[in-house]
Amino acid sequence: MNILVLGSCGREYSILKKLNNNNNKLFCIGDTVNPGIIDLGVTLLVLKNLKKKNITDICLKNKIEMAIIGPEKYLALGIVDYLEDINIKCIGPNKNMARIETDKYYARTLLKTNYLNNFNPKFKHFKTLNINESHKYYNFCKELNFNYVIKATGLNSGKGVKVSGVHFRNDLEGYLYSQEIIKNNQTVLIEEKLIGNEFTLMSYTDGQSTRDMPVVVDYKLLESGNKGDNTGSMGCITYSDHKSPFLNTKDIDTASHINKSIIEILNKDNNSIYKGIIYGSYIKCSNGEIKVIEFNARYGDPECVNVLELLDTNLLDIYKAIIDETLDSINVRYKNTNIISKYLVPKHYPIKYDSSYIIDKNWYSNNKENIIPSSINKIDNILFSTNSRTLVCFGTGNDMNSISEEINHKLLLKNFKYRNDIGFNKNINYKSSGIDIDNANTIVNNMKPFIQETINSNCIHNQGDYGGIVKIPDNYKHPVLISSIDGVGSKPSFLIKYNSDAYRIAGQDIVAHSINDILVKGADPLFFLDYIASDKLNNSKIIDVIKGMTHMCKQYNCPLVSGETAEMPNIYNKNEIDIAGSITGIAEKNHIIDGKKNIGVNDHVIGLYSNGLHTNGFSLIRKLFKNTKPNQSFIDWVSQPHTCYYNQIKLISHLKINALIHITGGGLIDNPPRVLTDDKCINIYKDNLLNDNFHYIQHHAGISDYEMYRTFNCGIGMMIVMDESNYKKTTEIFKNNKISFCRIGYISKRTTKPVNFI
Repeated sequence: MNILVLGSCGREYSILKKLNNNNNKLFCIGDTVNPGIIDLGVTLLVLKNLKKKNITDICLKNKIEMAIIGPEKYLALGIVDYLEDINIKCIGPNKNMARIETDKYYARTLLKTNYLNNFNPKFKHFKTLNINESHKYYNFCKELNFNYVIKATGLNSGKGVKVSGVHFRNDLEGYLYSQEIIKNNQTVLIEEKLIGNEFTLMSYTDGQSTRDMPVVVDYKLLESGNKGDNTGSMGCITYSDHKSPFLNTKDIDTASHINKSIIEILNKDNNSIYKGIIYGSYIKCSNGEIKVIEFNARYGDPECVNVLELLDTNLLDIYKAIIDETLDSINVRYKNTNIISKYLVPKHYPIKYDSSYIIDKNWYSNNKENIIPSSINKIDNILFSTNSRTLVCFGTGNDMNSISEEINHKLLLKNFKYRNDIGFNKNINYKSSGIDIDNANTIVNNMKPFIQETINSNCIHNQGDYGGIVKIPDNYKHPVLISSIDGVGSKPSFLIKYNSDAYRIAGQDIVAHSINDILVKGADPLFFLDYIASDKLNNSKIIDVIKGMTHMCKQYNCPLVSGETAEMPNIYNKNEIDIAGSITGIAEKNHIIDGKKNIGVNDHVIGLYSNGLHTNGFSLIRKLFKNTKPNQSFIDWVSQPHTCYYNQIKLISHLKINALIHITGGGLIDNPPRVLTDDKCINIYKDNLLNDNFHYIQHHAGISDYEMYRTFNCGIGMMIVMDESNYKKTTEIFKNNKISFCRIGYISKRTTKPVNFI
């Protein structure tokens, strides 16, 4: 079948792209050399002199059997009448019926005189603005309280509409624009300004039946935030359910009823049959009423892109059914996915300049699958923009914001502009506020295999429930529960720049830190709870944290029974993750380690070495190395996870431990006094502190020994306080088990300070 598409811009490219799947010979008449149409293998005929005879001659020469009318200018020319006279079937109405688009006053009158006036806004028509008519004009504007719209009744490529408060600031500016319309041999419609949400419903029709397309939300104003001049359209969106969040089923049924009714009225009014597309532009007003903005007698552009990209039914079958008047037998199907289309336009658009801009061929080629070329010229193998809308970039998917962001990224071209806000979801729901529940659920499901490996015989709950249930082990006579909560702070924020395992290390850190915190009271770990939060949950990062946590939990028989994975945009900094943990341990009541009761003067203090900074002091480290990179040996050192001292302490658990001191935040200044009574002092040997890496920090920071002692562990992660007898036994056990330690100090009576460095 030989098929002709009239027009050579984006709308027509979309039609030809859809028809190209059939074994037909495709022709196109347009006024630009659209390279995309040529690439489809279509015979493109550039016709600068737009005359009916020229078009009909081309049709006869190429034996055209069907013609699809793209732009409204061909409808206004009456080309359908000529083509049908030579037995070429057309998708598009004849000139008289096309007045539904080409004469806005005619459209208003049809609604008013056919019991559909309740869908009209208030309006008045002016052919002239002589003294008498100007008086009527002024009175009507006054009646509308300056809330009105001025429309040229004829065709203006979507640019003949101006709105009070947007395009003109007062009645005088509006009046001058109305005079300009009349000077250009058109008439003026003054209409009530409607407040609400606009939408488009296009329908196929064979004159008897209609088949509605998905609802499209169009954006005609030039600038983001719905500001600036009117354009043909800067883009549109279609939702996966083919509706719109602000519409209900009744609203769509109303628009569908109006589309069908207007076809019936046109058929009756013109004693003919309307075949093709009816485009209804509607607004759902703030009071819930549906009103007609205007009608078009063809596909919208780029609305056409959305509906044809979603179309699952063979387009040629639809066209044939329209011609054969069998549309009621066709089931027209569409894909259920979101789609956004955005126009890229020259930077001076909609003002017409003589200049045009080169479109990078590599960029065009790389993005071809999602590009609909529109007003593009190809000259000497170079792509040029025209004065009009250059091309459409579209995207599909589940999340509107993600689609829009992806399109925006593609459209960053020099000398061009676009609307970056189209498609960003303004409806208030959790996802639009930055919370992706589906993503969070996916991450939680991905955690489960790792968490399951930590579960032991004490756990009696179902994973994923509201809380973990753990029984008290049977071997305790007088059990007490000992709990602690803490976080890893900013360590991963520093480390991630240098170590890809930063989040796994942080997961190990928080478990080791937590076990140490309850260990100092003599407790064994019973269960662990995690808290992981960020501005945007990232699956790979969160799973790395969980891998680190569960690795440590398995080593120390500490089940991870519950937790929280939170997404909180605007609370957390971008790309930062807050990692915290809460642990509950268990001990026999009479085995609790209590330094304030047990520590005696002359007790020895054993120091167990740290293997790095553990999780403290990283705010200073981040500031210190904000603009410089530390050496690799230092990075390797600070990358070490927090040492867990559980196994070392269990080796001596049969001995009398007077106190354990976990050196965390506050370092050697603030931690030891936690276990001391007011009359005792801990004396710490300075020679056992500040290894080369700590000196490296001190040198770069230029801080005192005291500040180092208060900020870092300074090489000692855990202190053990024992009397003489148990000290000797412990040193022997540690030596036999090759555990590194030192005598870090001793206990004395306090004279001034609780901690003394000697």
